[in-house]
Order: sequence, then C-alpha cells, then structure tokens
Amino acid sequence: RKKRDWKKQIELAIDPALAQKMRSASKPHLSDVCTMCGEYCALKIVDEALKLR
Repeated sequence: RKKRDWKKQIELAIDPALAQKMRSASKPHLSDVCTMCGEYCALKIVDEALKLR
C-alpha cells in the first residue's frame, strides 16, 4: 500500500473481482491515491514531503 500500486493491491486481494469493482465504483480523481483519503492521502503527502528534503 505504501507504494500506492493499486493494480498490484487488487491482484493480491482475497477477491480481486470485488476489489476491482469497489475501486471502480468510487474511483478517486487522482489515480495514485486510495478511495478512502483521496487527495488527502497521508502516504502521498509524506512521500512528497520527504522528497523536498
């Protein structure tokens, strides 16, 4: 999840078809974040902040 590789996460899911259905039903505007946080993704914000160092 830290890598925000949603395709791989869906492949690794117990039920990949259901995971894909859920991702498609509530797809965020940005493709590299999850559906829970969207643009406020803590993982993405931390990655970007660390790159600025």
